[in-house]
Amino acid sequence: MCSFLMTELDVSPEQLARANACIRSRGPDSTKTYEDQHGRLWIHNLLNITGPATPQPFVSGDDIAMFNGEVYNFKELLPGAQSDGEVLLPLLDELGDEDPSWLLEKMDMEAAGVIWQQSKRRYIIFTDPFATKPVWWGTKDMKLSVATYRSALLELGLEAVHIHKVEPGTAIALRRGAWGAWSFKYYQRRPFYAGQQVVDSYEPWIEAWQRSIAKRTKDLTQGCFLGLSAGYDSGAISCELSNQGVDSLSISIAAKENPEVLAMRMRQHYGSSELIHLSKKDFDRHLKLIKSRCEPHQYQIRTPHNDGMKSYPLHEDKGAIGISVVCERAKERGHKIYLSGQGSDEILSDYGRNGKRIYSHSTLMGTFPDDLAAVFPWSNFFEGTQAAYIAKEDHVAGMHGLEGRYPFLDTRLVQAFLNLTPELKNKLYKAPLHAYLAQEQYPFTPDEKTGFSCNHNLR
Repeated sequence: MCSFLMTELDVSPEQLARANACIRSRGPDSTKTYEDQHGRLWIHNLLNITGPATPQPFVSGDDIAMFNGEVYNFKELLPGAQSDGEVLLPLLDELGDEDPSWLLEKMDMEAAGVIWQQSKRRYIIFTDPFATKPVWWGTKDMKLSVATYRSALLELGLEAVHIHKVEPGTAIALRRGAWGAWSFKYYQRRPFYAGQQVVDSYEPWIEAWQRSIAKRTKDLTQGCFLGLSAGYDSGAISCELSNQGVDSLSISIAAKENPEVLAMRMRQHYGSSELIHLSKKDFDRHLKLIKSRCEPHQYQIRTPHNDGMKSYPLHEDKGAIGISVVCERAKERGHKIYLSGQGSDEILSDYGRNGKRIYSHSTLMGTFPDDLAAVFPWSNFFEGTQAAYIAKEDHVAGMHGLEGRYPFLDTRLVQAFLNLTPELKNKLYKAPLHAYLAQEQYPFTPDEKTGFSCNHNLR
């Protein structure tokens, strides 16, 4: 992950350093500070994992752009480009209209960014369809600030009530009015259509899955890794990495796993595998680490029967401890790209199975209706557990200076699932994943939900 901060405020070097300290861990390789002709400060912290190291911001005349994440199709958008961020300003110029959300349509990305477009005298703040990379903005004394994390804006002196997170699949255009007040327009472009469930084969989904893994492991200069459990999601990642010959690291934590299934998976994994028996001492150390160094985040999860919201902090999620353990060990072994299984539960089953809830926040209970458009997007598709658990994965990986990538949230893969007939969606638990694992003769326990967790004795 990289991170960035832009502010129009006149702040002291000490205050700016405190603000950047909130986001610095995400980009440990280098930091660049740029002051433009209007006195705005642009700070970017780089994590270099693909291609040559490319400092940001990108500057073209009076236009300026910074971003965090990956644009997977940047070479198609701008032939000859050495870095994916190079496409931002030329692509915006090429589009040339008032609707900046076309950026989201053109770029196949897991990214968030901020752009100053001088010709239109506007800022554009954007994030990808699932907001896999966070970006926050706010104003103080009618001056704009934008940052990867909310905590950085608080350090700049912004009040919490004036700080806003950019929603999934959203581009915001901000202009300053005649008296210094801001006008802003929200443009949303979420590239999914739920009105045509006609595909009667799992093959298009499986092909999209293979492409999703391929694009996220292409041209890497750093190794990738995953937390491997006995469940469907991490198993599918490990299986496809092995099929494609991607030399990767799998790390498992001894917990309530099926030991035979896990042992077979570790033997089959292409690359190296490691099993961790987590001690109480290390569990407590990682809990302390998350409390003291991780970006704070408050989950908002629906209560039973979805009649309210339950709020609790990230560090109370034992899965965050497990992710921190895996990330720390992977970093020690020189692997910096974390392939997450996030999104599979939310999209392929909505935490339900055979018409029953696995967890109370499920709304579909694992059954997809004939009229899918009537319930789309369901509460966990973009928000709910999707937003909560993306933040968990992002913040913990970012704390360790690692990049998180989300193959189950690939836009073409998600659309391929939406296109399946209701019969195929409902045939089995996580039906297309079941079909893929069975086709590959990969070890798994059918119809069983197995989450990635820490040692059950510590729960």
